[in-house]
Amino acid sequence: MLCGFCMDRFRHKIKSTLITILVVNTILFLVLMLMCFKVIASDVWSVAIAIVLATSLSGACCPLFFELSVEIAYPVSENVVAVFLTTGNNFFGMIFLFVFFIPNIGSAWINYTLIGSSLIALPAVIMIKERYNRSSVDELITGMS
Repeated sequence: MLCGFCMDRFRHKIKSTLITILVVNTILFLVLMLMCFKVIASDVWSVAIAIVLATSLSGACCPLFFELSVEIAYPVSENVVAVFLTTGNNFFGMIFLFVFFIPNIGSAWINYTLIGSSLIALPAVIMIKERYNRSSVDELITGMS
């Protein structure tokens, strides 16, 4: 909710916000991994704070990715964009969950996956040309009325 409130104030800054969130998210998951491997000293509170912040930022990325995708894909329907994003999200979520069925795999891979998911998304977001096609049409229409 805090991210949505901030995005209402800083219109047309979705790409820079996503990049910032992904960088901070990567750092938080890295710190969390180092805590789990006992490279960094930790207590219950520091681990809890790292987990809450990292997962909150991960959750904040989803609507921002949706919004940016809808803006770029306009005039394609939001429904079509939502179907593609939801299908991709569910597919990779399914792969993530099926890995737990591999015998003797352990749990260290989860740390690498969390860091990797943020790192993989960063170059993709950086390479996107930020265009606000839908917002431009909305602003044109509301400005004319």
